[in-house]
Amino acid sequence: MSALPRLANIVRLIRFVRKVPPQAVAWAKAYLASSGDRQTLVQQLALTACRLGNDPHNQEIAQCLLEDYAKNRSFDRDRLLLACVQHTAVHRKYGDFLECGRRYGRAMGVAALA
Repeated sequence: MSALPRLANIVRLIRFVRKVPPQAVAWAKAYLASSGDRQTLVQQLALTACRLGNDPHNQEIAQCLLEDYAKNRSFDRDRLLLACVQHTAVHRKYGDFLECGRRYGRAMGVAALA
């Protein structure tokens, strides 16, 4: 199995299986264990965290975890990526949690977001 489908599964689980964060974290662990490209995972997590939810405080936590990952040189810094996956999958999303992303897409003319 290539790394790309696994990465897609992580993002899909975060976005749509919000009540089952252990699955999202397990996919992320498997991706990291298979020597998956960390930079691609960081980019996908950043995008997913920005698009999901309508509470910027929750989105900010995920972004801070990713920033900490970029600055950290610890041997165990992958735990920050797993924490980002866990937080993004778990934090409570009210109403239409993709509304903010769609509104931004319409305003900026980005059809993929609208």
